[in-house]
Amino acid sequence: MIPAVLIKAIAILLFMAPGLLSLAAAVSGCRWFLESRSASTARSFFGKNGARLYYGIVGLLLIVAGAVILFDPMRVFSAP
Repeated sequence: MIPAVLIKAIAILLFMAPGLLSLAAAVSGCRWFLESRSASTARSFFGKNGARLYYGIVGLLLIVAGAVILFDPMRVFSAP
């Protein structure tokens, strides 16, 4: 059985790392991020600045989700 701490750490990394990447790319306006094929849908729908705002919000939401897992307000990962 995998310890709950390891599962919690992996879950935090799965949310925090992409969130930080998305937020950093949105704030700095990285060309490689905003001109990628996967970002073309948001860019064509919202425009360049709208796509930056969109990915900034997505990044913040992922960071908040990672923080919720980190602080575990419902005590999901605590031992019984």
